[in-house]
Amino acid sequence: MNATFGNRLVSARKQAGLSQDELVARLGGLVQKTAIAKYERGEMLPRPEVAEKLAEALDQPLDFFYSPVSVTLHNEEFRSNAAMGVKTEEKLKYTIISKVERYLELEKLTHASPVFKSPVEGMYISTNQDVEEAAIEVRRAWDMGSHPIGSVMTLLEEQGVRVIDLEPFTKDFEGYSAYTNSGVPIVVVNAGATTERRRFTALHELAHLLFKFDKSLTKKEKERMCHWFAGAMLIPRDVFFETWGQYRTRFAPLELHLAKDKYGISAYAFIMRAYNLGILPNAYLTGMRNYVLTDPLEMHIGSNTSTDLPMRFDQLMLRALYEGYITLNKGAALAELSLDLFIKHYTQ
Repeated sequence: MNATFGNRLVSARKQAGLSQDELVARLGGLVQKTAIAKYERGEMLPRPEVAEKLAEALDQPLDFFYSPVSVTLHNEEFRSNAAMGVKTEEKLKYTIISKVERYLELEKLTHASPVFKSPVEGMYISTNQDVEEAAIEVRRAWDMGSHPIGSVMTLLEEQGVRVIDLEPFTKDFEGYSAYTNSGVPIVVVNAGATTERRRFTALHELAHLLFKFDKSLTKKEKERMCHWFAGAMLIPRDVFFETWGQYRTRFAPLELHLAKDKYGISAYAFIMRAYNLGILPNAYLTGMRNYVLTDPLEMHIGSNTSTDLPMRFDQLMLRALYEGYITLNKGAALAELSLDLFIKHYTQ
């Protein structure tokens, strides 16, 4: 019990982004830092009234601290705009673990635990051509043809990937992927990003889940290959050649608009796809990128009305609620919502 409480206290504190000193301050000096350290190391348990204050200070239900940790993550990949500090990375990791635990508990309650099977098992990636072939194989194995992907999030969820939208607490975070200790694949995207960027990020993270990279590749090379895979999944090579030709010096704004709306790909990723395929020479790349980056959110290109959201967690929640597997209070705890907000969201 001491170890369980200690592990949960560490998790709750890091989710809150607090140091031990900051937690002591939030408690108003109720206990000293040495006591917090002993709780976290599992050397002693706090008195009941202190445990209640810890739960209140860390915005967690009291029973959170007494439930064993059921999920650990490995093969983790973070995607961010800049190097995340240790504190931010820990907050992200422990927040994701908490969400995954709730997700998998909901699956257990509804007897719904799909198994993920990689369509490129055993394929080693060492070149960009390998990545292109991997994208073709994934599309073939998942019976996608050469059609635009209507919903990337639904596609991944149907194949057994658990997709989580994470409300941004840092502007640097873009995406994350990992496997749980039980082999469940996880993809996390920034809920605050544009739809096109979230779709691209989800496929980028899928590449991390699927690929076994050649050991000689650098981290930067691996990231570029994951970018390449995302572009190849969104617009297959043959489709690109047939629709836009095999040599271009520029693309009209309307072409970017139509491609963005039809394929759910950002204009920037479209331009880079053309460059990667050798369609757009390097001499013309800068001019096209400068036009696109006039507005980094690309509100000047496309209709910008599309959405692509993970739906499976909500579907499982509704199933559990209306089949009587869970109470309203339990549902609110799993969804990390107040009871009022939970009722409004799921029953009204």
